[in-house]
Parts: sequence; C-alpha cells; structure tokens
Amino acid sequence: MKLLLIGLSTRHLAESALESGYDFITLDYFGDLDQKRICENYSLKRDFHLERFDPKDLFLASQDLDFDAIVYSSPFENHPKVIREFEKRCLVIGNSSKTLSEVRDWGKFFDFLAMEGINFPATIVGVENIHGRYLVKPIKGGGGTRINIYRKGSKIKKPFLLQKQIKGKYCSASFISDGLHCEILSVNEQLVGKEEFGAKKFWYCGNITPLAKVKEIDEICSKITKKFGLKGSNGIDFILKGGKIHVLEVNPRFQASMEIVENAYGINIFDLHVKSFHGELPCFDGNAKKTWGKAILYAERDVILPDTRKWIGRVKDIPYPAERIEKGHPICTIIASGEDREECWDHLVGQASALKGELYR
Repeated sequence: MKLLLIGLSTRHLAESALESGYDFITLDYFGDLDQKRICENYSLKRDFHLERFDPKDLFLASQDLDFDAIVYSSPFENHPKVIREFEKRCLVIGNSSKTLSEVRDWGKFFDFLAMEGINFPATIVGVENIHGRYLVKPIKGGGGTRINIYRKGSKIKKPFLLQKQIKGKYCSASFISDGLHCEILSVNEQLVGKEEFGAKKFWYCGNITPLAKVKEIDEICSKITKKFGLKGSNGIDFILKGGKIHVLEVNPRFQASMEIVENAYGINIFDLHVKSFHGELPCFDGNAKKTWGKAILYAERDVILPDTRKWIGRVKDIPYPAERIEKGHPICTIIASGEDREECWDHLVGQASALKGELYR
C-alpha cells in the first residue's frame, strides 16, 4: 500500500515513515531542502508556485498523484471538509472527518470537559463586550500566532473564542489511541513566546521532553479518547498551574513534538499510528533515555539566507540557499539533547545564537 503523507509540513512524518519502512510520497507546502533529499516530495510553494497556503490546494494537487491512503498532519484538524473529500477517494489513516468536526466543536468539547469535572479556562465562543482578562483565539487557529489579549471594545476578527488567561506552564501530552483506549507516550513542555528563538507573544516555538509525570493526565486522555473515538497519534495541550491541569484543546493528529518524543523514548510514532488502526496499542515503559528538545527559529527581520546546504545534518526543515524569509516567518527547526532540561535548553539556545550570527551579520 502506497501512502501519501500530507500537511503544511511533512518532513517529520517522512523521516519517521522512512525509518519504519513504509512506501510513501509526500505533499506539503514548504518542500524543504532536507525533505527533498530523502523522499519523493511535491511542494505547493516550489512545484506548484503557490504563494499562499490553503489546505484545499493540497487536495487539488493530490489528484494527479498515485497513492492508496493518506496520513495527514496539521492543519487538517481544522479542515474536516477537506478530509471528507479524501475519504471519498481513498483510505484515511487518521481521525475521520466526523471525529474532527466533533472534537473541534468548541461548545461540545468544553461542555464535555465540564460534565466530566475536567478543568479548563473559562471559555466563551463568539461573544464580545465582557469584563476580565481573556485571550482572543481564532476558531480555526494553530501555533498561537493569532492569539491576542482581549480588551473591551477592541476590534476582533471573527470567528473567535475568548478564553480566560491562566498563567502557568504550557504543556502537552502525546498518546496513541484505538478509538476506545489510549496509551500515553510522553508529557512535554511547550516553548511559547521565547525571544531566544524570535517568537512573539503566544507563538508556539518548540518542545522539551520528557516532563515529569503529571497526575490525572492518563484519565483525562482516556475520557477524551472514548468520548470522541480518537484513533492514532493524538495530543492534548494544557496549562499546568499549582499541580492542576487546565485543558486547552485536543490535537487529533500528529503533534509537533513527534520527533523528539521518538528520540527520547526510542520509538517510532508513525508505525504506532498505523498499527493503532489495526487495534494494536504499544506496551510502553515510559522511560526516557535522554532529554530532547526542538525549537523553531523565527526571522527577527527580513533576511536572505546563506548557503543552507551547509545546514544539512545540523538543523531540520531547511529552506533553500538565497531564499528570502520575511520577518516573523519560520526559518528552520533546531533539535538538541541533554542530560536534563537545563542542558537541553542551553544547547537549543546556543544553536539558535550561532544561526543568528550567520543570518544577521
């Protein structure tokens, strides 16, 4: 069976699928230099010359490709209608369009959490002119780049939701599900708004794993899996404050932390994902071999890249030599490890500083 790996960026999926021996091609927006070197890749940006990303274009671009099934990543959790079109054509090894619609129905999702006694920030969908400190989030968002502080009377781009701001540690849990049961793979720290990597405000800019065991996360993931029938690789974003979990959202697809979880635990998440659709869940001991981290480096100003071929083996998601990256856009992904969280963080920051030295001379 030939697989099509599809999403905004698929390099991390491609590396995992290659390691586990699957037959596949990839279709994404970026078509990065390091991905083109390891697999057959088609890029909306480089091969179809599209300047803006639209998930619908991924479906249209797939029409002339030869494959039997798709495995998708971000941002298809926000586009169940596009997944429904794929379901008419081929096997989808991922959560169904019905599941995506239900788990991303914010009213239904937060009502369920309330009924189960699971903590979450007070959330109001589509209502303005309220009192208190809230975050304005887009209904279909990702990466935190369009999240702002709500101020009464401010102009809000619709559709939106308001969520009470809770100051704590940003975290995520990665797990594999079969529709009824789940197995926790890792609890991870999320790096948000770190200026060391050029990130602003609430921008997601990486992860460090593992985080210490968090009480009740197994039960929460289990309840959400059963309610929504989640399958394959999934994740939950939450804030940890005073030892209490405050759930933000479910990501019903591969998480950005995928590759460092694989490195830390010596597992292959792509293989676990596919096998879960045959009812197989892993027997997982949960003992990390090392602390691993990733950081997305954002452009602090418009920049013309140097000879990035020299970055092969040093960083991931590598753009092409002499490519122009606009301020605020991602440049590449840094991967590092350490004996503990502090050493791993220092290595990430050190690599980011070295790259900035090359970019902003």
